[in-house]
Amino acid sequence: MLEGLNTPVAKELLQSKVPARLAFQGVSGQPHVAAIWFVWRNSNIIVCSGRESHKVRGIRKYPDVELTIDTDTVPYKSLRIRGTAAIEDTDGICPEYIEAAHHYYGEELGQKWIDWFANVVPSMSRITIEPTWVQAMDFKTFFSDVFS
Repeated sequence: MLEGLNTPVAKELLQSKVPARLAFQGVSGQPHVAAIWFVWRNSNIIVCSGRESHKVRGIRKYPDVELTIDTDTVPYKSLRIRGTAAIEDTDGICPEYIEAAHHYYGEELGQKWIDWFANVVPSMSRITIEPTWVQAMDFKTFFSDVFS
């Protein structure tokens, strides 16, 4: 595991309810960013999306991605991760997507979302991102002259 993933900032943000912002190239090669739920598992980031989604089609063609998880209050905390994505197609809803729905929305609303979503998206892709570079930053510490 990369050293930056063992920092207090990384541990906090990887367990938070802050969605990641996933940067990827679309099939045309143009850059895109999407807010997305994630699960941290076995030193990898796992995100899920509809099998035919713009994200999945772009990442199949260009598997190098970056994501950020940032707080929105000053002084900020930020985690940036670059990595290579591997895609696995699944039938139905990915278990990690169900886990993420419950994590972000709570049990009741998360299940309501999953019940609705299962009727809209018949198949998904699990996108596993293996980190190759990490930057964890606590602005209070990094810019201590300003935020002391």
